Amino acid sequence: MNYFLNYLIYFFAIKFAPILKILEEIENKFIPNKNITDLNKLIYICGCPRSGTTIVTHLLSNCNDLGYFQYKDVPFIHNLFFWSKINNLFYLGLKKSKRLHGDSIQISPDSPDSFEELFWARNLKDYENSYFQVLENENLELLKKYKFFINKLLAIKKKKNYLTKNNNNIFRLKFLLNSFPNLKIIFCFRHPFDTVVSMVKVHNKFLKEGLIDKFFYTKLNYLCHFEFGLERKPFKLNSKNYKKTMDHWIRNENIDGYLLQWIDLHNFILPILKDKNYKKNFLLINNNEIFKNSQKINDIFNFCEQKLESTYQQILVEKKQTDYNKFTIKSNYSKEALLIYDELTKIKNNVKCK
Repeated sequence: MNYFLNYLIYFFAIKFAPILKILEEIENKFIPNKNITDLNKLIYICGCPRSGTTIVTHLLSNCNDLGYFQYKDVPFIHNLFFWSKINNLFYLGLKKSKRLHGDSIQISPDSPDSFEELFWARNLKDYENSYFQVLENENLELLKKYKFFINKLLAIKKKKNYLTKNNNNIFRLKFLLNSFPNLKIIFCFRHPFDTVVSMVKVHNKFLKEGLIDKFFYTKLNYLCHFEFGLERKPFKLNSKNYKKTMDHWIRNENIDGYLLQWIDLHNFILPILKDKNYKKNFLLINNNEIFKNSQKINDIFNFCEQKLESTYQQILVEKKQTDYNKFTIKSNYSKEALLIYDELTKIKNNVKCK
């Protein structure tokens, strides 16, 4: 699909947003408003970008009873009832292709991704300037809308259980865990050096794509992807490090900036991972464990109470690819990042840590 045609539907979604809102209110009347407790499973996948969340989501997307947002659902996920009647025609003949990220993952209109974020973009105050805002406390109105959002997807897809990959849900984990006590969360992490090198590579690829496609950033911003490219936005969990990150990026010191983001993100989630009350809710996966016939692949499906078929692993590499020893990162933040990585590894291995 050429870039211009691809942009047309985003232009329509932006230009006719008020009309689409009316259409949404009409179609919502056709959706049964079930109680969320009727669902057997809610499976959430999150982690720092470039940590393995996409490949884990693709693995689980093979399970027949899991409903999730797909590429063919955007940009009209709020009008999914009507859009689902014609989106297959729009994407007709579009074959699998490699992602822009430069990894080996291939996507098609049926592939999953983090399109759930469009819900939060609409319902969180001042989202454009603070997409990273932390949610912890009960918010009954927001929860009611979110439950309906999930139920609508499952009703249209005719699925029982919800699967979502959304790295930004890290900022909302307390809210989600307190709202859904049986929530299953797969948290992916990766050696910090390996992660930031990968992030810089993707950032540079996005910069090049932005020069080719004049609508590239319009689409990225609409889909709430702020991690890479000319219009990237750092999150602000630590005001001091936020300023440092901005300064590093202005000076094109991308490694240092992304390493600070890695540190802040994992410092934020470590207390949650250590909380005994949430131990049953989490499965930690190290990126270098995601390959064919790895025991961790079995652990993922067992944790999610799903059956692993041999054909599911066709998208995985034959053996471990991660080799962060080849990366030499000279940064003032390296020592702190390595200490955090050691803590994450201990938690994953059920080793007591401070």
